[in-house]
Amino acid sequence: MPPRQKLELTWIDKDKRPRIEPRILCQDPALSYHAAHRTGPADIFDNRLIFGDNLLALKALEAEFTGQVKCVFIDPPYNTGSAFTHYDDGVEHSVWLSLMRERLELLRRLLRPDGSIWITLDDNEHAYCKVMCDEIFGRGNFLGNTVWQHSVQGKNDAKLFSLHHNHILAYQKTESFQMKKSFYMSLMGSSLFFVPMAMAETTPAAAAGPTDPQIAAIVVAANQVDIDAAKVAKSHTKNKEVKEFAETMMRDHESVNKQAKALVTKLKVKPEENPTSKSLTEGGKENVAALKKLKGAAFDKAYVAHEVAYHQQVIDAINTTLVPNAKNADLKALIVKVTPAFQAHLEHAKKLDSELAAAPMGSGG
Repeated sequence: MPPRQKLELTWIDKDKRPRIEPRILCQDPALSYHAAHRTGPADIFDNRLIFGDNLLALKALEAEFTGQVKCVFIDPPYNTGSAFTHYDDGVEHSVWLSLMRERLELLRRLLRPDGSIWITLDDNEHAYCKVMCDEIFGRGNFLGNTVWQHSVQGKNDAKLFSLHHNHILAYQKTESFQMKKSFYMSLMGSSLFFVPMAMAETTPAAAAGPTDPQIAAIVVAANQVDIDAAKVAKSHTKNKEVKEFAETMMRDHESVNKQAKALVTKLKVKPEENPTSKSLTEGGKENVAALKKLKGAAFDKAYVAHEVAYHQQVIDAINTTLVPNAKNADLKALIVKVTPAFQAHLEHAKKLDSELAAAPMGSGG
C-alpha cells in the first residue's frame, strides 16, 4: 500500500467498504395515511417514516432525493458503552467510525448545494467525528460546534468531572448555504430531515414503474437539467477545468437528447410528463437560480458538487427504474448505451470536486 499523502484520521479497516446495492422501499398501506388532495401550497404532503436498517434506507432514498435535501439532523449512537433494547451503544471505536462514515457520505449526497447537516454527540466520539466530517464535507464547510446543556443535576457517582453537555456539529454542503437566526434558535425543536441513526423507521409510497412515454420524458428532462446548469457554468466560471467540464456536459447531454427525441419521433411516442420529470425540471430551475447568486470559487464548488450528486442520482435511476421498466427494446438500448458516458461524467465531477475542496480558500477566480 503506498504511503498516505494527506492529513487524515485513520482507523482499523478504514479502507474496507461494504457493497450496498440499491434498495426499493415498499409501502405498508395499513400504516399509511395522507389527505386525498392538497389544500394549499404550504402543505406537507410527502412525509415518510422508514422502518429498517438506516444505511439501507438511506441508500433507497438516494435515487429519488440526491441533491434535494436542505437540512439533515442526525442523532447517532454516542458509543457510551451502554446497552439499549434496539441497538448497541458500545461498539469498538473503529467499527463506530466505519459505520458513521458510510452513512455520512450518503447523507452528503442527499444534500442540496445550500444544504446543511447537524450531528448531535457527546464527548465520547464528537472530536473524532469532527475530523472525519472534515474529510467528508471539507474542512472549509465546517459551520461550528454548538455545546448545549442537557441537565443541571450533579452526578454523585461521577469519578472525575460531572458532565452536563452535548455537542452539535454543523456542516454546510457548499458556501451557498445561508442560515437565518430563527432557524438556529429553533434547531433544538425541529428539523427538516431527521435520521435517528440507531434505528430509522419508514413506509414510503411505492408507485408503479414508469411507462415508456414517461421514461422518454424523464430522459429528456434529466439531460436538459444538466444542459441548463452547464450553460450557466460556462458563462460564470473563471476556472479553466470547470469551464471545460461544463462544455463537455453541454455537448454530451445535447447529443443524448437529440438521440432520444429522434427515437420517440421514429416510434411515434409522445413523451408524457410525470411527477419524476416535473420534479427534475423544477429542481433544475432551483439549482440554476441558486448558482446565479454565486461567483468565483463558491460558484465552482456549488456547481461541481451538484454535478456529483446529480449524476449519481441519474445513474441510480437508470439502473433501478428506467432500464428495468423500459418495455421498448430501442428505448432500453439507448439508455444502456449512454450510461457509461454518465458514469464517466460522475468520475470527472468527483475528481473536480476533490480538487476544488483542496484548493486554498479564496482561489478559483
